[in-house]
Amino acid sequence: IMEKNEMTLDEIKTVSVHLLKQFDLFCRENHLIYYISNGTLLGAVKYKGFIPWDDDVDVLMPRADYDRLLDIFSDSGEIKLFSNEKYGAAYRFPFAKLCDMRTVKIEPCEATAETAELGICIDIFPLDDISNNKIAGVCKIKWRSICLALFSLSQMKTFKSKNFIKIAIYKLSRKIGFENFSKQINKKYKHTFRKCKYIGNDAWPIYGEKELFPVSMFSDTVFLNFEGARYPAPALYDQYLTALYGDYRKDPPIEKQVTHHAYKAYWK
Repeated sequence: IMEKNEMTLDEIKTVSVHLLKQFDLFCRENHLIYYISNGTLLGAVKYKGFIPWDDDVDVLMPRADYDRLLDIFSDSGEIKLFSNEKYGAAYRFPFAKLCDMRTVKIEPCEATAETAELGICIDIFPLDDISNNKIAGVCKIKWRSICLALFSLSQMKTFKSKNFIKIAIYKLSRKIGFENFSKQINKKYKHTFRKCKYIGNDAWPIYGEKELFPVSMFSDTVFLNFEGARYPAPALYDQYLTALYGDYRKDPPIEKQVTHHAYKAYWK
């Protein structure tokens, strides 16, 4: 029965756009700042919509706006906001997800603890002050990247490798447990946003030190078309995308034009 309800890529995109519209409306009504980011921003710049082979939506929010969102957002039957602050160990990510509860998303890698049931979602990453010194900022982001790698390893129930060192690291990460890694990543920030010279996505820096940006990169906002509507983006989006992806104007080879997600999604 579940297989019959499996969502198509177009259906996943439609639900994701619906979530983004609801999120954008809520932010405008409550004067919350956010920016489309990552592959969503890349898609807006190059295609005025999704990257053809991608299916998710990412946004960045200054930490103060992010914290306020968690405080004032009220779940409905259809849409729920998930965060570690609200759900604790039942929600393992150190950033928020706005989910459509008419759907369910099945990840291939099961977590090692009971987790909340999530649906198709948009990822909401806090944008934090990092440092006034670039070298110190790079070191901080690199350390967070190591925590993120161990955090991911600690959730895997099985790990196949012939490399003794990798196996030892996996066993150590399992022993420490993902809750401890999540706490490390979720340490509260006491800086006021824009008081540091360098800011970034320190909670989930999948691109490592590339996620460290001069504060000036987010000093102004422009609105870009994405799937038929206009959404806020950093005015210096060219610098942002170049920092993350290099020559982003050039399409990757055909064999790399695939989604980086391995989940399956279903209608309930």
